[in-house]
Amino acid sequence: MHKLFTEGIRGEPQKQTEIGLMPENWETPTVEAVCTIKASAMSYKQLEDAPNVPNGIRVVGSKVSDMNLPDNEIEFRSANLERILSKKEALKRTVPDNSIVFPKRGAAIATNKKRLTTSRTVLDPNLIAVMPSEAVNHRYLFHWFNTFDLKKITDPGPTPQLNKKDIAPLKFPMPPFAEQEAIAVVIDAAEEKTALNGRKRDQLKDLFRTLLHELMTAKIRVHDLNFQEK
Repeated sequence: MHKLFTEGIRGEPQKQTEIGLMPENWETPTVEAVCTIKASAMSYKQLEDAPNVPNGIRVVGSKVSDMNLPDNEIEFRSANLERILSKKEALKRTVPDNSIVFPKRGAAIATNKKRLTTSRTVLDPNLIAVMPSEAVNHRYLFHWFNTFDLKKITDPGPTPQLNKKDIAPLKFPMPPFAEQEAIAVVIDAAEEKTALNGRKRDQLKDLFRTLLHELMTAKIRVHDLNFQEK
């Protein structure tokens, strides 16, 4: 994956920059130059207390623990808190979809987890979001952040902190938008194949445990198993 962020996919001539070699037509903006960095203006508790309104917009609440929910390994696809808010309030006080979210306080930073929002989202105080501008493909930036160790920019202390001032000056390799999209597609495909192989491996482990249990409890015998060469 690292080579995609230093060489791209088109074999173009390279140049030396302050963050390393990259194709000549790429730029090296700071995160704050092409993104907005902030938390939601509405608190998690305020979303909990908010009533649902008719004809509104779905808003989810996200905590650090929601990063561990099933199907949330890359994107926030499920949540323990959902409300329907008015369009005006949702657009003004929440984080938009396609934002990159990660922990900003405590030991959770060391987990180095990043997630993408898929709807308007309210973040708890332990999360912060990076919202790409139209010049940046959100999945490309997400994958780049996945190559970056958050601990490197964390403020030390009794309680580790990761604030806007730590994220804003980070420089990253930014190709033209079409190439950002192409690189993101390549990485998405590789990760999907890896995930598929992982699921197959888990299924085989489950099958092995089931067969072992049935053999140990005499529910089946070795001669009952049909081993065929393929």
